[in-house]
Amino acid sequence: MKAILFPTDFTASTQHALDWALFFARQYKATLVVLHVYQPPIPDATLPTMGDLGVGVMATADLEQIGRENLQKLVQKLQPEGVAIESEWRIGSVEDEIVAVANERDIDLIVTGRSAQTGFFDRLVGSAAADVARAATCPVLVVPNLPDDAPVTPVQVKQVVYATQLEFDERDMLAQTLAVARAFGASLQLVKVDAANQPDLYDDHQLLMQLQRQHGDLPLDLEKVKARSVTQGLTEYLESHPADLLVMTTRERTFFQNLVNPSQTERMVARTEVPVLVLHG
Repeated sequence: MKAILFPTDFTASTQHALDWALFFARQYKATLVVLHVYQPPIPDATLPTMGDLGVGVMATADLEQIGRENLQKLVQKLQPEGVAIESEWRIGSVEDEIVAVANERDIDLIVTGRSAQTGFFDRLVGSAAADVARAATCPVLVVPNLPDDAPVTPVQVKQVVYATQLEFDERDMLAQTLAVARAFGASLQLVKVDAANQPDLYDDHQLLMQLQRQHGDLPLDLEKVKARSVTQGLTEYLESHPADLLVMTTRERTFFQNLVNPSQTERMVARTEVPVLVLHG
């Protein structure tokens, strides 16, 4: 891992994600690329004009300058952290520019924050973090924002949970998960949720033994959980089995599929209080 991308809007909701980005950058001795995307507001034609220049245009220019200054200040603040820091400034759609920068700079990991979703509409449309996790081609670590009253504790990766279906070829994704577990000296737990709406075509024990033979240096322990849905099963499991990191996989889906039946990974990204590392199959 050589380059990590950290998008920020300079709000408190990204601070916990920044801690995780620095944590991974130190561990892998990677360059941390701090990105701010300025998304110009839609001009308000009702605002008065001064000469040929509208007040709205002037306000937009001020906001852009403030964003540039905040990015420079943040990069300067991070210089003593002991990792290589670079900055990126973009103008456009936030999600699109994050993915574009990741592709252009050959980013190995995107670390993004996720604000709390409290309303029905928030859950319906999904979060920007879920959009990035779906569209990116590299792994994406989605870090939920900490509640205001939550105690500040050091970031750590001691227990990793890997959500598996044991129905598809997961060799590459499991190899990536094992690499993370090894890098941090963490324990790894495989969890499969038996839900009525999930396929169950292959023998779990046989597939697990195949994976074990390919990754024999670290024991693969599988725990099965029964629940009405994968989201419910994983949520309840994490409530009784605290973990530092949840690893899930996502596969390419059509727009209609996402509209009618959002993926289980996106549901967990939008809800769980545990950081989710999204791998692409």
